[in-house]
Amino acid sequence: MADIKDRRKALGLSRAQLSAYAYVDPRTTQLIELGQFVDADCQHRLEVTLDALENGREPPAWKADVDAKIAADGNALAADPDAAT
Repeated sequence: MADIKDRRKALGLSRAQLSAYAYVDPRTTQLIELGQFVDADCQHRLEVTLDALENGREPPAWKADVDAKIAADGNALAADPDAAT
């Protein structure tokens, strides 16, 4: 199977575009593409997003999932600054 970078490029997406669809920081996406960082959640979102786009489907809306995980982890900061307490 092609890696994330190859799949992204085959779709004609910039790293920033894929990152926005997957709700992943572009720097994290870059590090994952370079094999320098493994974050299972981020990698999963990138792969599922690519799968959806490759098959002509809308990618999942990840924001609520990410914010819920951040809150569940007990982190005071949320991905959405308006949701921070």
